[in-house]
Amino acid sequence: MKRTIVVNGKVKLWNQMWISYEDVRDLAALSGDVTVQYSRGLKQNPQGTLVQGQNVRVKSGMVFNIAWTGNA
Repeated sequence: MKRTIVVNGKVKLWNQMWISYEDVRDLAALSGDVTVQYSRGLKQNPQGTLVQGQNVRVKSGMVFNIAWTGNA
C-alpha cells in the first residue's frame, strides 16, 4: 500500500509500513547529521523527532521536516 508523505515540502510516495531516520534523510537528499521532525502521524504518536536508528509507523499525509545540523 503506497502512502503519500511530505518531506521538506515535497510530496513523496512510500510503500512500506515503517520509515526510518535514514530513509527520511535519503528522501530529503541530505547527508551527515540532520534533525528529523514529523507531524500528522498516527493517533498514538502524532508528532515527534527521529534520531539515528529510530523509525516510525507511516500514515498517509505525514509531514517530515529535515534540517541539516552542519556536521558531515
